[in-house]
Amino acid sequence: MTFKNRGAAVTALTAMAVVAAAGVANADAGVPAGPAKTPTVATDVAPGVRYSDDLATGLALLRTPFGTVAVQGGQFGIQDATGHTLAGAAIPAAAPAAQSAAAPVTQVAAPAQPAATQPAPAQQPPDTMSDLNQAVEAANPHMGMAMGVGSLAGSIVGAALGCPFGVATGGTLLSLATAGTMTLPAFAATCLVGAVAVGGVGALVGGVALAIPVGIAAGAQKFNELQAQHHAPPVPAGPANG
Repeated sequence: MTFKNRGAAVTALTAMAVVAAAGVANADAGVPAGPAKTPTVATDVAPGVRYSDDLATGLALLRTPFGTVAVQGGQFGIQDATGHTLAGAAIPAAAPAAQSAAAPVTQVAAPAQPAATQPAPAQQPPDTMSDLNQAVEAANPHMGMAMGVGSLAGSIVGAALGCPFGVATGGTLLSLATAGTMTLPAFAATCLVGAVAVGGVGALVGGVALAIPVGIAAGAQKFNELQAQHHAPPVPAGPANG
């Protein structure tokens, strides 16, 4: 199953979770109005485990107490806790740049009108379903990046666990085997069988397990940005120059 198909499979779950998460977070009136697309996301997925990505640079990071898994531009890099590259490319594990504060909007004076002061346009009621659809759409690219990082991390953990499991079961993965008489080639073969089998399961589980919370965080962030825009006070129109 490809990353794209897996992302589509969890979109519905993410949409429902976005409603719940954003419904609570929307009470915070300090959420700033954001741009049309949510470029960066950072969220804690477990104690000591933090995911962050940046759509502009294509960099996705999963930081753990044991090291960092990074994916960027079709390359991957695995670093230990000190930043030393253990496998893959030496991708700088710098956190994606925080979303910069919105620049102040310069109000352009309206051309002179012969009429009196123009009334401010009436605010339209927010379309919750439209906001939800935009939130899920904004979450999709972040979910895809998280799927890749989670699959890589899950395959590593699965392979590490699968190797001894394959040896213990003699490569059958069903029943315990006697390792005392196992030759070195047999040992290596059973280790490989276990690593591949369990690593594949770990990739699937890791990808989905990371994509869902990241999608929720990105969707809730976008939903709150849209809600903040709806509830922002309208800018009153000034008197026309005579």
